[in-house]
Amino acid sequence: ADVAEPVGNVTVLLALFMFIYAILGVQLFGLEDAYVDMSDEDSRYNFHSFTWAWNSVFVMLTGENWPQIQFNAIGNLPDGGSLWYAIFFVSWIVLGNYFLVN
Repeated sequence: ADVAEPVGNVTVLLALFMFIYAILGVQLFGLEDAYVDMSDEDSRYNFHSFTWAWNSVFVMLTGENWPQIQFNAIGNLPDGGSLWYAIFFVSWIVLGNYFLVN
């Protein structure tokens, strides 16, 4: 009973960060990766809508296939991406794993 409250607080904080990063992902990559071939299994993790962005952020949180998600998002940008796009992915991996391990 004493453990439920702190675990609940960390879970709510993690969900808040997932929400923020999903919105950031839609804003950064939502329009640019719209022409990704959706027939590929890996391309279903994208930032076209909030729902897909939430799914992509969750998959990145698990550590599974996050380089492919990053490649799909950054590789389709007209300028080839910038440092801010890389910071988005690396900061989510670091923050997400910090909360998950905590």
